[in-house]
Amino acid sequence: MATIETVDTSTGGVYTLTASPAELTFDPANPMAMTATITNTDTTAACGPLDVTVNDTANYAIAAATNPCGTSLAADSSCNVDVNYTGPATGDADGGALTATSGNATATVSLVAADTGGNQPGSVSISTTQLMIAATDEPGTVTVTNPGDLDLTGLGFELVDNTNLNINAEASTCDATNTLASGQECVIVVNYTGTAPADKAD
Repeated sequence: MATIETVDTSTGGVYTLTASPAELTFDPANPMAMTATITNTDTTAACGPLDVTVNDTANYAIAAATNPCGTSLAADSSCNVDVNYTGPATGDADGGALTATSGNATATVSLVAADTGGNQPGSVSISTTQLMIAATDEPGTVTVTNPGDLDLTGLGFELVDNTNLNINAEASTCDATNTLASGQECVIVVNYTGTAPADKAD
């Protein structure tokens, strides 16, 4: 999210203009419209005049013919801007940007077209949504699969309860480099490290 603060000298107030998400990524082979949200987080003052544009008009276009946010944005309010990819059906297009400007305040969303060659991107499929670990000497296992056509990178795992649980790195087969090839699977082994429950008396 891009955030810029600027001072309104007519009122002495400060307003903040934000844009989210930080990036919109389009598939040139299936160019669906994507939405960015422009927000004025000042709770008292409207920001304006407001101008919303794209810098790479050869590859991107705002869906509406005119600025869908209007000429100003009321205090503590947002507006949505739909962006279309209009470039070629193959190849990449980097460096595009959607920019919202009001006075000295500017908020930007990066626009990227990434050609996957018709392949499905890497994704994660997990074998279970609930892992039951019965005792301290009986670890649980989770199988992670990449059913996509492309390799998955940046894979990471985190335990919410890291006081009573830990990931057994030696027993787990998921790549330490955080990658998972297309069509491959790996196993995460989770150990319970808390206190074993006492036996119930008769």
